[in-house]
Amino acid sequence: MKNIYVILFLLVSHLSLAQEKNLVVEYQAQTTFENTEELFPRNSSFGPNADMEKALRNSMEEIHNYKLLINKDLSSFEYQPKINNGQSNFGMKISLSAGDDWFIDLENHTKSREAQAVNGEAYLIQDSIENLDWKITREKKKVYNIDAQKATAYHDSVEYIAWYAPSIPLPHGPMGITGLPGLILDLKVSKPLKKTKIISHFWVSGLTTEENVKIVRPTKGKIISLKEFMELNDKLIEELNAMYSEGVDRD
Repeated sequence: MKNIYVILFLLVSHLSLAQEKNLVVEYQAQTTFENTEELFPRNSSFGPNADMEKALRNSMEEIHNYKLLINKDLSSFEYQPKINNGQSNFGMKISLSAGDDWFIDLENHTKSREAQAVNGEAYLIQDSIENLDWKITREKKKVYNIDAQKATAYHDSVEYIAWYAPSIPLPHGPMGITGLPGLILDLKVSKPLKKTKIISHFWVSGLTTEENVKIVRPTKGKIISLKEFMELNDKLIEELNAMYSEGVDRD
């Protein structure tokens, strides 16, 4: 009899989620690299970089927390920082979560977020949502005790592997990833980086319904596209590297 009550409870919960348009989804995430040796070669001009590599490995192993707020066609994916006064041995903490936050507007097919360039200037990145060519497979499994179906996509050398819930017909997910006929419960994103890959893995750790989920649209900063922002940062980094090289040569 107890098992029957449990099954009925789960069925009612899933039916409620299927009809709900306002959700708060909690995710945990971890970032890994296929090979850190390619990022910090021992024969580089900066030496062995032991402290940097140690901090990077520690950040890789750390579990990060995110929250996805959904209100019908709007969603906001936000990093939830931990209170941590610890620092790495060389006085800085490496964060692998920057750039994951996105505000999504499905009705207008746009995404946006506030960002800071290398030079400290504030920008408002506004762009269209990528139309990923999802391939839905027949593979299924349970994710957070919810039936999930596997889908894959490949875009601009980036591989996406998602497990979504057909029973929750909200096309939202982590990192502003959209386009599936259900909420993304588990997501792996593999991006090429130099001669290795950076792999971001997100999985659901909490799922609740709310009567009215308030989502704040980002508005601060100079408007710029994602491509323009990335090109700007690359240019600023090149200028900083050139300045550093000149300083080293003079010594």
